[in-house]
Order: sequence, then structure tokens, then C-alpha cells
Amino acid sequence: MFYKDKKRAMMKEVIRQAGGENATKESILEVLFPDSGRGDGEFYVYWWENPWDEDKTIWNRLNWLWFAPIFILLIAPVQWLFKGAVGFDHRSKIGEFILKMLGEK
Repeated sequence: MFYKDKKRAMMKEVIRQAGGENATKESILEVLFPDSGRGDGEFYVYWWENPWDEDKTIWNRLNWLWFAPIFILLIAPVQWLFKGAVGFDHRSKIGEFILKMLGEK
């Protein structure tokens, strides 16, 4: 199924239209961008990493059990009260540590 008007195209449908199992790179690009290689067609190509590809360790899952309630009950209200926003910048040292601890990075 395709989503029109410059939204995203579903991979299986694009491959099916490009020739199924025998699809080449060129045929897939022709389906996505007909007549020109500049993206003037009706579809965009998005890079999407499947979050279920990586297997998290048991420690990452256990860290979610204690970190999520503490964050929701203690850290988030204080951040919202003082900053007006909730969350960590993933580029900061504490943000990188939390993402690594939870297996997201």
C-alpha cells in the first residue's frame, strides 16, 4: 500500500511493483522516482531503523524497571517545574549514560 502526497512508501509494495524477488536497485528507484532521479515523484524514501532488530540484554530490561518509575515520579515533575519541559538531551553526558544504560544507544 502506498501513501500518496509525499508521505512514505511501504517496502514490500515497492519491491512487488519493481519486479518482486527479481527486483534490482534500478527498478526500485524507477518505481519510487519515475522519469527523474531528483525525487519529483509522489514518494519520499525514509531511513527507519527497526527498533526490534537489536536484542537488549537482561540488564537493559531490568534498568527500565527501576528507571521509568523514578523518572516519571521524581525527575519529570522537577524538570517540568523548573524548565517547563521534560527529558534529557541525548548529546549530554547524562543523556548518553541513560541511553546506554537502557540499551537505546
